[in-house]
Amino acid sequence: MNSVKDTSGDLQNKQEKMAEHLQQSPWKGLNYYLEEDQALFFGRDREIQEFVKFIDRDVLTILFATSGIGKTSLLRAGVLPLLRSSGKFPVVVRLLYGEGLPSPQEQLITTLIEEAKKLQVEIEGISEVDVSGMGLWEFFHSIECWSPRNDLLTPVIILDQFEEIFTLGKGADEFIEALADLAENRIPVNLRRAVEAEEKIISCDPNLQNYKIILALREDYVPKLDLLRSRMPSVMRNRFALQSFDQRAAFEVISRAGGEWIDDTVAEKIVEAVAGENNQDHQGRDKVEPAYLSVMCDELYRRMVLRGESSITKELVCEEGKDILKDLYARSFEGLDDNVQFFVEDQLLTESGFRATLPVTDAVQKGIKKDEFDILVNRRLLRFEDRLGTRHVEMSHDLLTGVALENRNLRKKRIEDAERENQILEYKKRLKKSRYITLASCATFLILLSAVLVFNCWFLEHKTYFHSVKKIYGQPRGIGKPLSEKAIRHRQTSYEITTQGRRIWFIGPHHPTVISLRAIDSHFNLTTQHNMETYLYSSNEAPIDEKTEQTFFGANDKTAQRDLSEEELQPVCQWEYFSGKNGRPIYEIGKNGNGDIVWRFIYAPSDLYDWKKQVVGHFVNKSGYPQKQRQDEADYVQISYDERGFEKLIEYRDSNGQRVSGRDGAHALERMYDSQGRELSMQSMSWSENSQKYERMVDRAGNCGVHFYYKESGWLIRAESFGTDEEPCPVKDGWVVCKQNYDSWGNLIEQSFWDEKGQPLVNVMGIHKIEATYLSGCLIKRAHYGINGLKTIQQGYAIVRMKY
Repeated sequence: MNSVKDTSGDLQNKQEKMAEHLQQSPWKGLNYYLEEDQALFFGRDREIQEFVKFIDRDVLTILFATSGIGKTSLLRAGVLPLLRSSGKFPVVVRLLYGEGLPSPQEQLITTLIEEAKKLQVEIEGISEVDVSGMGLWEFFHSIECWSPRNDLLTPVIILDQFEEIFTLGKGADEFIEALADLAENRIPVNLRRAVEAEEKIISCDPNLQNYKIILALREDYVPKLDLLRSRMPSVMRNRFALQSFDQRAAFEVISRAGGEWIDDTVAEKIVEAVAGENNQDHQGRDKVEPAYLSVMCDELYRRMVLRGESSITKELVCEEGKDILKDLYARSFEGLDDNVQFFVEDQLLTESGFRATLPVTDAVQKGIKKDEFDILVNRRLLRFEDRLGTRHVEMSHDLLTGVALENRNLRKKRIEDAERENQILEYKKRLKKSRYITLASCATFLILLSAVLVFNCWFLEHKTYFHSVKKIYGQPRGIGKPLSEKAIRHRQTSYEITTQGRRIWFIGPHHPTVISLRAIDSHFNLTTQHNMETYLYSSNEAPIDEKTEQTFFGANDKTAQRDLSEEELQPVCQWEYFSGKNGRPIYEIGKNGNGDIVWRFIYAPSDLYDWKKQVVGHFVNKSGYPQKQRQDEADYVQISYDERGFEKLIEYRDSNGQRVSGRDGAHALERMYDSQGRELSMQSMSWSENSQKYERMVDRAGNCGVHFYYKESGWLIRAESFGTDEEPCPVKDGWVVCKQNYDSWGNLIEQSFWDEKGQPLVNVMGIHKIEATYLSGCLIKRAHYGINGLKTIQQGYAIVRMKY
């Protein structure tokens, strides 16, 4: 009997010792590092020092990064200790949103006061009674914070997970306005009115800003933050982008925290496993996600302890594989009722797949036991967080949302499949009982036929080809009848439009969603010989010579008034379009022939205006950062549509929304179209401060605009330049009228220049007429002629012949 007791006691001691070892892991897994974990937080020394410099140089600092990079850990375990040692009083605030909760302003002030009591920081200038109804600006301009050693401290308000104000914080405009007043040191309107009415007295120095603000959010919410720039310009100023670990930092995290159990070769193996393949930054260096690295190391440590081993080996690293998150997620629910997992996936995950938080008391009322939560917290799947005196529960990290969402979708699909299968079984039973088998068979056939027709009309991708295109609400549409394959093989350039669905007879959408547009040659290959432009760039623009400051025209090798060169923008020959509900444009992508992204054009969210009347957009590069296409201040375009969806007015704006000059020095470009969507005229406009409206102007090309005339086939045959009085006006290139002729397939074979009286003339290059010859859609000859009909030499040649 004694032997049995001893054995049982040894087993219990062994289990307790193993549990103790598991709790001693130097890595946090999916949990973020806290201030007390400073001694275990490695790999971010340089970022911490740089970020603190950002904090010191301005009142408002923006910290952003993709999910899993470690913003919260950087702030709590890295930045907070450094701020405390430099005369700062940092306070981390996680706001709650919902009915019956205090306002975000009250939460922020209450959190600061509670943190001051906890750290024995004395707040002078107000009492807790005075705080009631006080705004942020008045509060922070009224207080002084003193340390226990009687040192004056600078409050640093850290609003972590700030993206929640866009996803959960409905009705948070009042807080954003108060935060903007604080960041910009702007006396709030209601306070100013009270002072002017002598209802209140400001006893503080309104110019003093003895506080700092940090907004930490996910990178994909930065565009929403940009929309606040009109109220809070400083959000565009002091930004710090936190990047993934490089291999050096990842190796440091592993070796410094776990050097007792991991040698250098194993550490390198772990870095290689976490980085994976095709995961490099713009400089070609391997990227390592900090959260994933922490999970991998924590899991390796856990398995080492469970196996009773003294070190982590290469074999153990290889066994982990690439499904560590899925294994961790599945193992967390072992021994628990299925309803616990369903609760986590349904209640702690939003419909769109973001983390949600819930008071523990509410969760218990939904049937989940407190000890079940404790198990999931110990297994690091969930975490508790106390907010305003209430304990909340949430997933421990954003990395888990993808796995949880995948499981939830699979579960729902299984339920739907089961329901669908039951419906099919019931249908078969009814079908067997039916006397009208023939009628049922016909009905089934019609259903299948309808399904095929519906799939074809609404979901199947279709390619259609046109000689030219127009844009309706940001999406390209073909002009004229679709081209046949034979016609395409005889044309230098055609346009391939891919749509999702198409209209067959009276079935299908009137305007199918456009997925992509491609400029192709006669062999169906991509070509840059097209006339598509961007809103801020045109190869036909009359730019300014940087040396002489003179306007010139037609010299394509000069540097135009753009930031990106023609060599970068002209190779774009395929475009992708992304639309929202009811066809609302979201963004489009311009790619070169290799499929590389050259630019993205982002439309501002449509909840700010009626998108069928007006939109605002700007260009970004392939990484998502703003991309300048001009050297001047025109970064944004504001597009106004007519009732048909055509772009009737394109205005050029700077980053503050002010009108600035754009292409050819105009403030705006006004266009008119015929019933088929062909452009009838375009004219440059200048904003008049006196009349507060746009007026015609003479732009850098030397005219106000151009009228266009077409053949019945839809091909442009005549362009007439006019001035502000709509009378004929020569452009600086020398012509008033440009005439064009085409072959039977629509290839441009002749272009000539004339004055307003129909007399021939030469342009600034000495050319009156240009002739082109094609063979099966390929340009094989181009010749230049003068007025006398003789060939004229331009740029060293009069005739150019091409061979393919």
